[in-house]
Amino acid sequence: MLQSALNGGDLLLELPRGLFPVSRTLRIFSHTTIRATENTVIRRMDHTAVDVHDCLVANADEYDSGNECIELEGGVWDGNNPANPRGKNALDAENSYSGIALRFNRVRNLTIRDLTVARAESYFIRMCNITDFRILNVKFFSSCFRPNQDGVHLNGNCFHGRIKGLYGISPYTPGDDMIALNAHDGAAENDHFGRGERNVPSVNYGIDLGPIEDIEIEDVFADSVYGFFRILTKDHPVRNIRAKNIRGGCRFLLLNANAFGDAPPGSGLIENVEFSDIRVCKVPESSSSPRINGYPLWGLQLKMKNVVIRDYVRPPLDMNCGTDSVTLHPAAGAITAFEPEPGNKQGLFTDEENIVHLPDGGFRCLKIDDVF
Repeated sequence: MLQSALNGGDLLLELPRGLFPVSRTLRIFSHTTIRATENTVIRRMDHTAVDVHDCLVANADEYDSGNECIELEGGVWDGNNPANPRGKNALDAENSYSGIALRFNRVRNLTIRDLTVARAESYFIRMCNITDFRILNVKFFSSCFRPNQDGVHLNGNCFHGRIKGLYGISPYTPGDDMIALNAHDGAAENDHFGRGERNVPSVNYGIDLGPIEDIEIEDVFADSVYGFFRILTKDHPVRNIRAKNIRGGCRFLLLNANAFGDAPPGSGLIENVEFSDIRVCKVPESSSSPRINGYPLWGLQLKMKNVVIRDYVRPPLDMNCGTDSVTLHPAAGAITAFEPEPGNKQGLFTDEENIVHLPDGGFRCLKIDDVF
């Protein structure tokens, strides 16, 4: 029913309160707005997501000429992952459901606003080759946790975006990174599907590797997310990023800019990036264990040029939990400015491998630059 109403595009579709079951990927054409109420639920039906092309929503021409002017406003967009598990054989595209809820590729002028994305099997929102986009006031809800449950996952060639108001509204949500800026990605090649870890390639099917530039991020909240930010770069830069007002707790890293796979320390380029006004602590890995993961809050290994972190507060109850606030690999760059919080008596020190550590506490300013 919904798909027949959407075919052709150039329309406004208003959905009243109620449940709208979807058995196939809902394809959205150019110049389309879908507007729903807060009591409208668009749900993937049980056992209907099977192959690598399946998801809850995608733009109509994601593998071809692309689309423009698409807007989703309101509603609960439910991937129903307990009844739609990921495929077990990533080499078999017909049986390799990737688990993505909202997937957009090759779109100009995209808006996602005032809605909830629920129960994604992997990425809640995945975007690639997107120019001029807005993600505004979006909530993430999970009840069944799986690997790779990123909130907003950007791949190559994403430019001129604004992300304002992301909320993990259930515990341990998202189950992976709240925001991933992946100009590079694991087990992904532009022209090859089926490499690497089992199940991982289907998550990255159809992506392109490329630069990510000119993104504004503001107002991000989660009390026990896996991590707030992931930046991964190898052959393409991530640059001109601003992120501010980040609040909550994370189980692993606040910023994961560490090496991964074939991107060793010193790879890629993270340039002209600023984080500011951040209050984030470490929280236990699970509700059944008090264990605090050993990762630092700021893990910095990839090449950096003019990266600035301002006004980071590590809440006092979190200090002295045995994990660093910052670790900086020498291949990433050098600290060219540092101003600790007045109450932070811990200073920077360098270990025998030339890795710089800030044992705990916050700081008013930390600047990293490529001085080589």
